[in-house]
Amino acid sequence: MLLASSKTSSPSSRATSLPSNARDSEISLVLRHGLDLDDYVFNALVTCCCRCDEIELARNVFNGMVERDLVSWNSMNGGYSQCGFYEECKRLYLEMLSVAGVSPNAVTFMSWMQACGQSKDLVFGMEVHRFTNESGIEMDVSLCNVVIAMYVKCGSLEYAREFFEEMRMRFFIGQLFQGTWFMGF
Repeated sequence: MLLASSKTSSPSSRATSLPSNARDSEISLVLRHGLDLDDYVFNALVTCCCRCDEIELARNVFNGMVERDLVSWNSMNGGYSQCGFYEECKRLYLEMLSVAGVSPNAVTFMSWMQACGQSKDLVFGMEVHRFTNESGIEMDVSLCNVVIAMYVKCGSLEYAREFFEEMRMRFFIGQLFQGTWFMGF
């Protein structure tokens, strides 16, 4: 389902459709044994390649996918961000937004924010932050921390402080309401 030719081709032809550097790797074994018919396997391959610093191979696997779900996009975005390929992560942000039917979640935004912070791209980071707010993504503690870190790394301590104060008040009010409800008031 993921490679255009995977359901109609033999296992050996699927393996030869990979780039030459992947033909002799463990990943080609997955393809030769027909395990590429599962979305979960392909997403795991992308994640595995990223964690092994094989970003080019991860991107080749990602590009070979016919259907990409949110996990696919998050795997590639996270890999780029965690391995220091910040510009590629930001380009993938733009590519993902142009795909119909795929909506980013908090994990996606964390990768993008990390890439913006590490590359000290305040303008792009502010755009991603604005888009996060407009998307209605819940700002949990992890996402708030990444947003604050992005502003700090970009040298915008005032934005970081303002955001921190805004989130601190929001969390305080949320906890107050939860406590009031729990106590039966």
